[in-house]
Amino acid sequence: MTHVECAKTMRRIDNEVNGLYNAVGEDLMRQYWEGNTAVVYHVHMPAMDEEDYFEPMQYYFISESLANRMINEGLTRDAIIEMTDGGYMWVRCGCGYSIYDDLESYFVA
Repeated sequence: MTHVECAKTMRRIDNEVNGLYNAVGEDLMRQYWEGNTAVVYHVHMPAMDEEDYFEPMQYYFISESLANRMINEGLTRDAIIEMTDGGYMWVRCGCGYSIYDDLESYFVA
């Protein structure tokens, strides 16, 4: 990928990832596990083997189009919180890479 293509991809990601909101995300996950459906409509969990451990690390509000791409391609490590108001939150797990590295495949054909 050229520097120009990389910059374009990074701008597209910046447009669809709307900020880090760990406190909000932790509260939403707590509500989900407690069965409170007033705010959380559904959590799309990753397909993992039984010995794998789902450990949320960071929570980002994301666009509906990015959420749908992630869900449709199959979640392997991260989860998506779908809220009753139509919003989406990316539950990022296994941090160690930049968010651009994690999301690049959804923007590069």
